[in-house]
Amino acid sequence: MSIENLSLTPLEVLTFPLINHLRSRRERLLICPYVNPFTNPQVNFFRSYKSQLKIALIHVGKSAGESIMTYMHCALPPESFSLFEFHCFNADELIKDLLDDARNDPSIVLVIPIRDPLDRWVASFNWDYHYQVLSNLEPSTEFMRMINSFPKVQDLARGIVANDRDACRFGRLTHMGNGVSWYLPENRVDSIPKERTYVIRVEHISHDLAFMINDLAKKMSIHNAQAPKHVPLTKANYKAAYPANTFGSLKDFSSSDTQQMKIYLQEDYAVYQRLLALADTSNSHYEDYFRSKERF
Repeated sequence: MSIENLSLTPLEVLTFPLINHLRSRRERLLICPYVNPFTNPQVNFFRSYKSQLKIALIHVGKSAGESIMTYMHCALPPESFSLFEFHCFNADELIKDLLDDARNDPSIVLVIPIRDPLDRWVASFNWDYHYQVLSNLEPSTEFMRMINSFPKVQDLARGIVANDRDACRFGRLTHMGNGVSWYLPENRVDSIPKERTYVIRVEHISHDLAFMINDLAKKMSIHNAQAPKHVPLTKANYKAAYPANTFGSLKDFSSSDTQQMKIYLQEDYAVYQRLLALADTSNSHYEDYFRSKERF
């Protein structure tokens, strides 16, 4: 499939998602400038940086990372924290040192967004198809090869299930290959300082973020912190710029393909379940907290 098949000019492909993005932000009634974080900081810089609170976001792709960062900048006074993002490139290596520092430095807080790994993998294919091919004036050659062989995400999944060599290679490109276990292998999960880690479940993002902000404000004595009522959806509407059949979804998978793909992503699922359990252990605390808020 090529850009020409979509009946959209490159300018339209580039412009429509921006218009939808701005409209979405207006509709959410949440206006907050996005402030670039320190991304993949070098170890010495991170260790020497002085801040009341150092928030380290392990930004697993397509798990609402940008929404979470924007939300935190809306919720917390800028002088109260510094934000460090660990995302792609050499983030997996840097996180090893981050965990060592986090165990011993009470000013470091970890934020880990999680999403069902297969759902995240599908979203990664669709986003990278949009970003690397459709909205790119110089489309990625590797992604164009993938799309020519496997036009939809369900085609790629079926190729992987059939053990097609190219499909298995394409299935690890960029965001698809950087699942939660790439950032945080299972043998590192026990190194997380649980008392200073917030697991943000994408399916319960408003709930988990509101708890995090209020809990941080209390623990770190941050004044004027206030959890917004809405979570900004920074990339939610990009698909609206394209014809309805441009992207596939998990609904297009057969039950057999779904089960086989979960086996393919078993390392991600192992870490996901561990982190989900960490979130669930705090569930009663979450619920007690929100019930107490509702009484006032």
